[in-house]
This record gives sequence, structure tokens and C-alpha cells, in this order.
Amino acid sequence: MRNLIQLFRDTIVAEFARLRLGLFSIAASLILLAVAGGICLIGSAFLLYGVFDSLSRLMPTWMAGGLIALGVTVIAMLLAYWGRQRLVVRSLSPPLADATSTPAAEQMRKVAESGINAGELLKRSGLRPGDLAIAAFIAGLVMSRSTRERNKAQKN
Repeated sequence: MRNLIQLFRDTIVAEFARLRLGLFSIAASLILLAVAGGICLIGSAFLLYGVFDSLSRLMPTWMAGGLIALGVTVIAMLLAYWGRQRLVVRSLSPPLADATSTPAAEQMRKVAESGINAGELLKRSGLRPGDLAIAAFIAGLVMSRSTRERNKAQKN
């Protein structure tokens, strides 16, 4: 029992250290991205001012400002359109002609019904969702650690 508790503690400490390292890496990346975005914003402001100054020598200043505003608006709309297109969820498989009569659809329906029945059974049993989540977390840790140990023992 002590070995299991020590194994659990070692696993928690190792995973916590790995998580902390990952979070630090992500935070550093986000800071660099924010600084790069600020520099690009300042640079684009100077670029737009240069274009405005050049255009104001050729046409009235109100027209030069309007032309630049129109150009920036068109670019922003194109970027928004492309960003929206990238977020569209695409199906990886072609749609089935008649999905209600396939054996896979019937199997999925049975799985969904058994999941609903299991949920109702758990609700009647009085178990809290937090208890189930903790039990699933511990079971996942034990399974991943036991798999690693088994693989390590097989290599030796």
C-alpha cells in the first residue's frame, strides 16, 4: 500500500512539474506574440502615415484620408473573412445517404441509450459527480503509470 501511495505521489509531482514547464513555455510565447503585435501595430501606423503624407501631396487631405480608411477597411474585412473560413468545421467523412438504417447508426443509438441509462442509474445512486471525477482521475494515473512500468520491465 505504501508503494502505491509513493507511486501516486511521484506521479503527481512529475506531472505537476511537466505541467508547470508547459505553462511557462506557453506564457513566454504569448508574451512574445503580444510584443510582436504591438511592434507591428506601431509600424503599420507609421506606414499608413507615410502613405497618407504621400497621397496628400497629390490630392486633398480629406480624400487621402478617406482612401486610406477605405483600404484598411477592405483589408480588415478580407482578414475577417479568411479567419471565419478557417474556423468552419468541416466533416472528414462524406455524408451517408441514409444514416438511419445503417448498422453503425443503430449501434450508436444503442450506445447513447446505454449512456442515458447509466446516467440515470448514477443519479439515483446518490454519487456526486466530483467523486466520479476524482475516481476517474486516479484510475487514469494508475493506468498510465502501470503501463509505463510494464513497458519499462519488458525492455529490461
